[in-house]
Amino acid sequence: MGTQRQNDLLLVAKRQSTTMLFGISRSRVGRLRVLFDGGPSYPEMIDTLQTMRDEYGHLVKRGEKLTASEWLQRINASGARLTLAQLAAVETLMSGAASFT
Repeated sequence: MGTQRQNDLLLVAKRQSTTMLFGISRSRVGRLRVLFDGGPSYPEMIDTLQTMRDEYGHLVKRGEKLTASEWLQRINASGARLTLAQLAAVETLMSGAASFT
């Protein structure tokens, strides 16, 4: 059941990321930036997303911009196993214009 939920969340993230302006990017000088839709309603998810940035941000190359779906695919290709909470945080938050660096 958990695997199906994980697959469903990946599909939703992929579908959303093709039409919206959000994701993760690294400037040419190396500064990492995550664009997301968050706020006071989701403090735990924001913490989860910040932890993911710290753990998987190195997968974004300088000058590169990735959608949420592309970032999740890159994380998956690295062999990391994401939790349902991590997938839910990406699906829920990475659909707007707020950001943290």
